[in-house]
Amino acid sequence: MVTAQGHTAIDYVAARGLDAPFGAANVRDLNEMMIRRDLSGLRPLVVIVLALAGVTAWGQAQHDPANLAGEQIKASVVADTLPVNRGTAALEENLKRLSTRASLLMIVAHPDDEDGGMLTYESRGQGARVGMLTLTRGEGGQNAMSGDFDGALALIRTQELLAADRYMGVDQMFGTEVDFGFSKTKEEAFAKWTHERVLYDAVRAVRLYRPLVVTSVFVGGVTDGHGQHQVSGEIAQEVFTAAADPKVFPEMRLEPWAPAKVYARVPFSRVTDKGMYDYATGKYAPARFYNYVTKTWSNEEPRANVEVPEGDHSDLLGMSCAVCPSWPVAAALADGAWRAHRSVGTNGCGVYAVWLASGGSGVGEGIL
Repeated sequence: MVTAQGHTAIDYVAARGLDAPFGAANVRDLNEMMIRRDLSGLRPLVVIVLALAGVTAWGQAQHDPANLAGEQIKASVVADTLPVNRGTAALEENLKRLSTRASLLMIVAHPDDEDGGMLTYESRGQGARVGMLTLTRGEGGQNAMSGDFDGALALIRTQELLAADRYMGVDQMFGTEVDFGFSKTKEEAFAKWTHERVLYDAVRAVRLYRPLVVTSVFVGGVTDGHGQHQVSGEIAQEVFTAAADPKVFPEMRLEPWAPAKVYARVPFSRVTDKGMYDYATGKYAPARFYNYVTKTWSNEEPRANVEVPEGDHSDLLGMSCAVCPSWPVAAALADGAWRAHRSVGTNGCGVYAVWLASGGSGVGEGIL
């Protein structure tokens, strides 16, 4: 340690004929003594500096009650080595971002649930500000590649998702829910997590990120299969109105925010004469869909009124938006760094249904 007069603790030890090192406690006491002596003539200045620091901290506490300045949801610019974020490619993308105010937040349950092609298309292709709330870290998932489970698996899947986010151009947020393993029903997932906890996390994410559009891969019904998938689909719709209501979670001290639209991806499981097949339970359920925005039931299967051409080739990326999210994982699997897997859609487009009381957009209109 160097003092104001240029001395160090070791200097003093040598001058007194002591052997160094001679114990951490003694060095600490000696350092404190040196600081008091060397700063004895600077006490008024120290008091002023501390006072100013206190004013700054108090001001931050008053004007930043939710600690927005402390939110870290973007990858470090210094650590960014992606070619698309440098040179003419970065310039082209930034020009796109300057021409739009579009913004989107996707809500899913686990790392690998996201529609990476759609997120890449909207962020890289359209210049939108795109974020994602992933409720869990995926610690309850399976792993056929190694013996990493629970917390260790959560670390792997978190890093895997963050790597994909950098390619997709997505801001990442996580919920406080724990992935307790495969859940057969939405009721079981809510029993473990509580509805209030999940809604709180979603409302906070929406009020922080302030997106124009909220979307989810799931619809909140049995066609989603996994109970935790169903939860994320339901909450993505409920947060559409909850985040805008100042009476909902006022203790957050965050300004309410009302998104313009909410979308859910058209269900994967198709309706047949037997009803809807629930792969989680292996049984069929009546073909009924609940709209958590309008609070109404429908016997009709949701129809796509928006198509996202995520399978089209992107000159900026040199590949399709659907392939882009898989790149970091493919590279990682090649060198053995990560051992979980991600699913990436290979279809030509993602299809979404608008989930609004007042209708929605026409066929072919983009989500944003």
